[in-house]
Order: sequence, then C-alpha cells, then structure tokens
Amino acid sequence: MSAWDEFTGQVLDASRRFVQGDAEPFKSLWPHRDDMTIFGGWGACEQSWAAVEARFDWVASRDSEGWLDRENLLEGVDQGIAYPVTSNAAVDDSITPPRCVSVI
Repeated sequence: MSAWDEFTGQVLDASRRFVQGDAEPFKSLWPHRDDMTIFGGWGACEQSWAAVEARFDWVASRDSEGWLDRENLLEGVDQGIAYPVTSNAAVDDSITPPRCVSVI
C-alpha cells in the first residue's frame, strides 16, 4: 500500500467518524498552526488552529448518527503534489429532516 493510499484511507475513516460525532481523528489530520484557514464547516471561514478546532468540534457535535460514502472519480500523485476528486454522500439521521450532502 502506498503512502497516498494509507493517507486517503485515514481521511475516509476520520470523515466517517466525524459524521458520527467524533472530531478527534479528523482534527489530527490538520496542521495545528495559527496560519491555517478553512472554508466550510456549516458555511464558516475560520482562521487559526484555535478557531478551526472549535468549528470542527461544533460541527461534529451536531452529528451523531451520520454515515458517509465516497466514490473516487480521479486521483493523481506526481512530484510532491497529490489530489483526489471524489463524490461524497453524507447523511445524518439524528436530525429531522435528515441532512444529505453531495460534493464533487
């Protein structure tokens, strides 16, 4: 198994645990630095690890019975850069109506 395959497996496992309400594995994959930024997490833009971590904790706390399925459409690893293109389906059955998200 390549390092890329191992990493994408960790991301998938962490993402599945995230929609079950456990943010810790997902957070462990991110750099814990003050110069980081995310766009997402229920529409927010957060800057600095403290703000990003708080957002991840808040988002994960909203999910407890979700599931995630992912289909790899394309991926590439070349000269120090790697990228996936995926189709994701996530559903959280713990809220009414259940929330479904699809991202490419």
